[in-house]
Amino acid sequence: MAVLTIKGTEFELKFSIMLDKVLNKFIKDNDDADAKKGKEKLSGGISKVLPQLIEMDVETLAQVFEMANKIAVKDKQFKGNFDDILEAIDNRMNEDDDATKIFAEVFEAIDSSAFSRNELAKFVENMSLVKELRTDELDEQKAELMIKRLNTGYQKITGKTLIETTTD
Repeated sequence: MAVLTIKGTEFELKFSIMLDKVLNKFIKDNDDADAKKGKEKLSGGISKVLPQLIEMDVETLAQVFEMANKIAVKDKQFKGNFDDILEAIDNRMNEDDDATKIFAEVFEAIDSSAFSRNELAKFVENMSLVKELRTDELDEQKAELMIKRLNTGYQKITGKTLIETTTD
């Protein structure tokens, strides 16, 4: 359970289609062809944050909690902002005496949602295809390094392998 205490209120992070939609709107992708045409995609937000979460990027973690908080909070009196969330993350990491634990819980939350679990599977599949897109030896090295980095980060957080690698 990925839980933060934000301004005295406990908040549990839950992944959903709505969170994916809000993250997609919030995190702009300059390479998105649909966005350039003025079309707005409903989904894709979780895929945009997965690499940063695997890298244990605290700013991205705070953004995810902020967006989840915006869609989930029913109490209109809650006035937590981004800095309050950062403070809550800092407090939580200090309480745990471990910065990795909250990220592990975030990935547990991803896995507990059928939708976000499916998004993670698509992300893994797409990352596995990166190796096949290479055009030269340099591209191959970059792809292998990126996959190794993602695998290492994910394994540190969850103890699991993200992308199966094979030796050719």
